[in-house]
Amino acid sequence: MIYEVLLDGKTLYYQNDKQAVICDAKLTQALNDAGTFEFTVPCTNPLYGDIENRVSMVQVLKDGNEIFCGQVRECSEGLDGEKDVKCVGELAFLYDSIQPQAKYQDQTPLQFFSKLLTIHNSQVEKEKRFEVGAVTVKDSNDSIYRFTNREDTLTDLRDKLCDRLSGYLRIRKVDGTRYLDLVTLEDYGKVCAQPIQFGYNLLDFTCGTSGTDIATAVIPLGARLDQSVIEGLDAYTTIESVNSGKDYVFIQSAVDHFGWIRKVVNWEDVTEPVNLKKKAEEWLKSNQYETMTLELTAVDMSMLNADLDTYEVGDMVRTLADPFGMDTRFPLQKKTTYLQSPEKNTVVLSNTLKKTYTQQVASSVKTLEQSLPQEKSMLQAAKDNATALITSAMGGYVYKTTSELFIMDTNDPKTAKKVWRWNLNGLGYSSSGIDGPYGLAMTMDGSIVADFITTGVLSAELIKTGMLKDVLNKSFWNMKTGEIHVTGTFSQTTASGVKSLDIENNQVKFYAWNDDGNYVGSIGAVKDTSSDRVGVNMWCDQGDTLALGCKESDGKIHYVFKTDSNTYKDETPYIRNGANGTMFQGCGDGVTIENGFIKKWNLPTVSGSPSFISGLSWTDGKITSVTRTTLSVSNGLITGWSSEKTDY
Repeated sequence: MIYEVLLDGKTLYYQNDKQAVICDAKLTQALNDAGTFEFTVPCTNPLYGDIENRVSMVQVLKDGNEIFCGQVRECSEGLDGEKDVKCVGELAFLYDSIQPQAKYQDQTPLQFFSKLLTIHNSQVEKEKRFEVGAVTVKDSNDSIYRFTNREDTLTDLRDKLCDRLSGYLRIRKVDGTRYLDLVTLEDYGKVCAQPIQFGYNLLDFTCGTSGTDIATAVIPLGARLDQSVIEGLDAYTTIESVNSGKDYVFIQSAVDHFGWIRKVVNWEDVTEPVNLKKKAEEWLKSNQYETMTLELTAVDMSMLNADLDTYEVGDMVRTLADPFGMDTRFPLQKKTTYLQSPEKNTVVLSNTLKKTYTQQVASSVKTLEQSLPQEKSMLQAAKDNATALITSAMGGYVYKTTSELFIMDTNDPKTAKKVWRWNLNGLGYSSSGIDGPYGLAMTMDGSIVADFITTGVLSAELIKTGMLKDVLNKSFWNMKTGEIHVTGTFSQTTASGVKSLDIENNQVKFYAWNDDGNYVGSIGAVKDTSSDRVGVNMWCDQGDTLALGCKESDGKIHYVFKTDSNTYKDETPYIRNGANGTMFQGCGDGVTIENGFIKKWNLPTVSGSPSFISGLSWTDGKITSVTRTTLSVSNGLITGWSSEKTDY
């Protein structure tokens, strides 16, 4: 393992070189931190006089690969002529820009992140700029609502994205281009194959948890049971039936070291004793240590064996401690490297991150001199993000059987969490191990399961039989025929969010609004043979209703005229001035009406008292009275009639 330090591209330090010498070189790296590199330069170094505060750039290379790049921020000369130098990592460039007062609404994490970086890039020199990299953090609604108020860019990224969405900033360089990623902890680093193990490569440690946090035995309780043995007390699923009559599990080595320390842990959704026992055993070995912080002095065995993974910030590191019965993975939160004294190297492992940011002595503020460039389309942004995700991948293991191919984050299918699985039946991704669930999948029957699909054109030929449908087959969209079937209510709103259409319960309703955005009324078509309100309905904002239509009753077709729940008329075809038509069709020739007058009467078999509207009065577009004529008919002959006027 060879370290090299460059000052503005020139060799400032190289191991065993007699002139390119520095002393006490210490590199500190941490998640979401710019990192620092401190060292002392003797006056005999050829580049001694080239070090400039706030100008010089320093790189640290490990076996030819850059592990740190930053700017000189402090440089002081002592009485002995040596210079003490402190460098701050590139992430600190984000302190040099200020976000203006602005409101961001309905933004995805990627969009908001991109806009903050665009503003930063517009305010700083080219060498301080970042390209938008991979973004894997998620917002529950995929809709961010944030304000910026003249904070520096790094503070806004920390407060408004990292803290709220559990995100981590990662600098990544590809072909000389500096990218800034915003990723989850799971996506940050690799699963390190080299463990940290008591008695193997662990020299010293400090445990950031108290003895009261440790358990050597656990009594697991599952789902609540319907019946209880003891009246007045709840009963739960336990493990006696699958654990030799014992309701607890324990780790013998931990009991031997600490004694019996029991705890009760609940899993309310577990109903099977076998599964409950597995969860309890896993909790004893792993989950109970989730809040523990370990500061370790550990030998990086990759210095002795090149085939072993080296520890890097953001890696998931397996930690084994027999006295605790601990076997779990911690993220590497912080790493301190002494270039000339590797035995002093320390790492901090913890699931709990205390976010601290390297502060600068001063900040440079410039006004926004140019307008923001036009943002990329959502499709192009999605393509760029997908490209960044794939090209930035680190680590991974390929495991092959006779019938399946696995790509995993560990080399053991039993311990792997992030898994791509490919077999004859399909391709799927799981973040919960090889047993799934597989939230992203393409299966041999043509089905695609995905939380998000971003595309420019989605062709029906790309979807099974050109049909897009739900899993219960209740709603579908046939993109070949254009047919859309929706089970339940179909609603449409305008671009401003105002409802314009409802389709539900056999009703189609169109809404009307005035200029102030207030509801005026609606008109709808109704098809409901069990209701009086059929045909066309008109509603107004006062709740009044006018219904026009027809329905079948007693084998006859009746016209419906309804103004509200109290006024209702059930009519046969009516006669008015200028009316034409035939009444009682099918009974001989019926009654022929021309211009409101009966011209022909032939009802040989009809008897009864039919009635019809013979007159209507209107005022200002409203019906004020209706005249009804009732006939007395016997064997097709009119024996009498009467008229009655009703005022409204």
